Amino acid sequence: MAIGRALFLVPEAPYPTHGGGALRSASLLEYLAGRYDVDVIVFREPGAPDPAPLFPTGVARDVHVLELPHHRKDPVSRAARNAGRLLRGIPPLVDRFAGFAANIEAFVRGRRYEVAVAEHFWCALYHTQMAPVSQRTVLDLHNIESVLHARCAQSGNGPEAMAHRAFHEAARDLESFSKSYPDFAYAHYYAGLAYNGMKRPDKMLTHFEMFVKMKPDAPEARKVRSVLRTGQ
Repeated sequence: MAIGRALFLVPEAPYPTHGGGALRSASLLEYLAGRYDVDVIVFREPGAPDPAPLFPTGVARDVHVLELPHHRKDPVSRAARNAGRLLRGIPPLVDRFAGFAANIEAFVRGRRYEVAVAEHFWCALYHTQMAPVSQRTVLDLHNIESVLHARCAQSGNGPEAMAHRAFHEAARDLESFSKSYPDFAYAHYYAGLAYNGMKRPDKMLTHFEMFVKMKPDAPEARKVRSVLRTGQ
């Protein structure tokens, strides 16, 4: 029996469950569906099948599809796009999924949710639209983009490595995000994880301390306290 309503923002269709990303998103959605009536906002790549009919019956109450703009995938076009992103300091997928604030705001207007969940770092920018209509907003960051770009920069060379270093710095804007939304405890949690991956224990401990102060009863708090005691 549903105990309320939930909002789920996901950058790729969970169904069919082909690949690890879709499988993870579908698992989280079905967990939510067992407890809430779920509204889903999902992005669609140009030419991809309409994801709405692919959702199993009863999993989502309402599925809202956002159409991503077409872009060319040839090497020259891809290089030009990433050069522009490099100059603007915007990680590729953050840039790809940007520009839908008005669409999301229109969809959630007049609705209220017990919980709103955004999948992936590149959907974090829509916290501004999700938080006002939900009692709790969760950013599910199972990939740490700043660590990915840092390691690619270390293993690469030339322009590619330079681009990854720039995107690494941009991904670290999660720290700025946590400062802009000081009541968003999970921004501190995931920033702590990111700094742990970058071997920055000073920054890691600072963010973890803020997290347990703000969310002492969170499921992750016990593990974080252990890290704070041992420093690792």
